[in-house]
Amino acid sequence: MTRLSCYINKLAEGRRTMRTGMGTVKRTSLIMAVLLSLASVTLGADDHENRTTVSGVAFDNVIEVGPERLELVGAGLLRYLVVMKGYVAALYLGAGHSGKELFDDIPKCLQIDYFHNIPAQGFIKATQHGLEANLSTGEIESLRPQIDRLYACYKDIKKRDRYSFIYIPGLGVELVLNGETLCRFDGVAFANAVLSIWLGENPLDEHLKKHLLGLQ
Repeated sequence: MTRLSCYINKLAEGRRTMRTGMGTVKRTSLIMAVLLSLASVTLGADDHENRTTVSGVAFDNVIEVGPERLELVGAGLLRYLVVMKGYVAALYLGAGHSGKELFDDIPKCLQIDYFHNIPAQGFIKATQHGLEANLSTGEIESLRPQIDRLYACYKDIKKRDRYSFIYIPGLGVELVLNGETLCRFDGVAFANAVLSIWLGENPLDEHLKKHLLGLQ
């Protein structure tokens, strides 16, 4: 397992431990203070006017997915161990929609470009912890077939690979790796569940969430 996947798992395990009692309140405050320093973003104009760069990674300002036109809302860099770059993520929503409508039945896409190799098992563990942090047990069980299929679809990735998680109303959900569709799913509920890992009430990183929503 890479240092990045280990770090993601430790964050999730720490969140789970912090819920077990009042004696962990001080630890919670300390960890949250550290987390706020982990995500940063450097946005700049690309050589082409229709692209945006984040820490050297370029994202199109507009993408076309099937019949839909999606626009870049925000992007951010996740750091781990304070100085190490983990990945850059970008959030797209259907043209004319804002971050306040994120969990409505609208076109949406999250792209993540990685700075390190990560095994499929690392994605499985991180997804599991992220879902448990944002969904009830009942909600998770209602989505169990899709979640298990998602785990089976994950692949080992290499540095600068890019995952895209896309939802289009009427067409469903796609998990795409470097332009190749790995699997498809039905339902906006599943799309929103996965996106909650980064954008829910208990996101992986609050700073990154704000950047993705264009709030910073």
